[in-house]
Amino acid sequence: MVKYGPYFCSYRLGLNVKMMVLRINFVLLLLVLIGAAGMAQHSLAFYNDVMVNASDGRHRVEAAKVFTQSFLEELRKSGSYNQPFLELKWISAKADADRSFRIFTWQVEDEKGKFQQYGAIQKKDGTVYELKDKTAFEPDMEYAQLQPDQWLGALYYNMIETKTEKGKAWLLFGYDGGDGKNRLKVVDVLSFDKEGKPVFGAELFLISDGKRPDAKTRVGLRYSSLANVNFNYNAAEEMIIHDYVVARMGIDPEGNAALVPDGTYTGYKWDGRYWKKIEQLPTQTTAPGDIFFQPKKEEGPKKDLFGRPKEK
Repeated sequence: MVKYGPYFCSYRLGLNVKMMVLRINFVLLLLVLIGAAGMAQHSLAFYNDVMVNASDGRHRVEAAKVFTQSFLEELRKSGSYNQPFLELKWISAKADADRSFRIFTWQVEDEKGKFQQYGAIQKKDGTVYELKDKTAFEPDMEYAQLQPDQWLGALYYNMIETKTEKGKAWLLFGYDGGDGKNRLKVVDVLSFDKEGKPVFGAELFLISDGKRPDAKTRVGLRYSSLANVNFNYNAAEEMIIHDYVVARMGIDPEGNAALVPDGTYTGYKWDGRYWKKIEQLPTQTTAPGDIFFQPKKEEGPKKDLFGRPKEK
């Protein structure tokens, strides 16, 4: 039987104590990191809520600035791509089918009723691109290609995959609350260049194909804040469909003409190269009588309560 001296036993005891201390420190560090991450998530959720729900527009704007800076910092952290950010209830998050990237968008209304959009694209490799709402929707914007720092701001509510001559692209259906009087819905195109950088806009929307073809990089629809407008991809019809709007008097309390739907629809159908415009989709009007009318059944022999033929 091997016997160890007191020096060796003291050494073993000291080593065990050191290992225990290291383990405790590691656990404490892990708890601190988890706690810090939890606090960061809680702080993001707080500012995300304030920027939408605060009654004072100035407070909403300030909260949006803090949230944007903090959220971008969070996205740039290692491993953040696996964070679902479910606690952030007031942002839109869309990802491609391969989960190679995801796009976040959010908006804030200032004290004058004007909306400002914010956004970010996070790629799976950790690259983050901030989207800066610097472009107003004007007629020439329907023919432009834009970089992330020239972004036509919108809160994206749908994203579907499409194609370009250069490869994959994605249709982005977005909403801009506008200036309180008019709103905007738009379908934009997101693609990535050879260096992997995002590009907005591609000549995919064929408006006319005559002698002088007219192909737009995006399509927008302005309408009155007093109206509701549909603008989305219809999977059943395999088309992009939106309301057709016209200027009508007598709707706006201020007496101005208001852009409102007239009950007809415009569509875009994929032809293998373009989303080709159909100016007016066929519609079927159903009168109330057609809904409730039931054809009268032919009368057979009259029967009594028990189903027996009645005697004449």
